[in-house]
Amino acid sequence: MHAYSLSGQRRDLARLDARMLEDISVTPDQARRESSRAFWDAPDHWRL
Repeated sequence: MHAYSLSGQRRDLARLDARMLEDISVTPDQARRESSRAFWDAPDHWRL
């Protein structure tokens, strides 16, 4: 798992505005939940 990469992706997700989130079919609530997760909290299919 690449914790730094995951952390950066979540930080980027938190910076998207509502229009950008709509473009990727993510609600603001989903983005808040995902971006607030800890870097070690990766999806099971990402873990080696």
